[in-house]
Amino acid sequence: MKTILQAKCNLCDSAQAQLVYIKDGIGIAKCKECGLFFNLQMKSPQDLDKIYSRDYFLGGDLGYGYDNYLAEKENYLRSFRKKFRLVEKYAQGGKLLSVGCGFGLCLDVARAKKWQTWGVEISKFACDWMKENLQLDVHNSTLKEARFPGNHFDAVLMWGYIQESLDPLGEIKEVYRILKPGGMLFIQTQNIDSLYARLAKDKWTQFKPQTTSYYFSKKTARLMLEKAHFQILEETSAGMGQFCSLGFLLSRFAHIFPAFKKMSATLGGNRLFRRSSVYINLFDLLHFCAKKEEKNG
Repeated sequence: MKTILQAKCNLCDSAQAQLVYIKDGIGIAKCKECGLFFNLQMKSPQDLDKIYSRDYFLGGDLGYGYDNYLAEKENYLRSFRKKFRLVEKYAQGGKLLSVGCGFGLCLDVARAKKWQTWGVEISKFACDWMKENLQLDVHNSTLKEARFPGNHFDAVLMWGYIQESLDPLGEIKEVYRILKPGGMLFIQTQNIDSLYARLAKDKWTQFKPQTTSYYFSKKTARLMLEKAHFQILEETSAGMGQFCSLGFLLSRFAHIFPAFKKMSATLGGNRLFRRSSVYINLFDLLHFCAKKEEKNG
């Protein structure tokens, strides 16, 4: 592995990293100090709305993103309801914010459980869809640009978000500012130390360098939360899978194994395959429940 200088780490500020993989022409490096993995070529803030376009969510020729997010809507809703049980273990109603809320289905689930909901989403296409179809209160901006007041929220969700952030530590610190004392942060991210990730290596399905900027392990996610003054109450991979159709599953296999492409094209659109629902957990995702601690001094 080649040592690379001047590749500043978002977690520990070290400038030394090692090139580990090259995926889709983008180098993925590991910080020599703390072990955080990150892309050497980061997305430009000016390109974010273009990256998270209609084609990202509904399928297109981008080479990344979803085949059709809305075709899996009912399965995503089932998945969010299952994950929300963990939220309600530590927080019982109030004001809830979802950062990187996509099409807002997690907010729809929270609203049905009598939470007051807000969302932040960089995609204008997704924000327009949420406002028209779900009548949600969402900000088409970054978290910091939304300028929420301090000590405002009872709970914040960052489900599938911090790995795509250009500044995950800075955004977690901003969450600390806007949470009420004792408020809860719920983070779901990938686990690069999982068995699946270690076996798959550069074929790991969570390596998506066009959209993902960072790749966390239990250690680096813990360090980041602690550095932002959060107390970790629970971490788990149980219940972090998702419901999906057999058609969706076939399309995922086709991305990894080219031999499945013909089968996916033939069967993927079949009504039975699209209307089916199976639960898959590869245990390569982590969920952290963390409480806002009072800073000393």
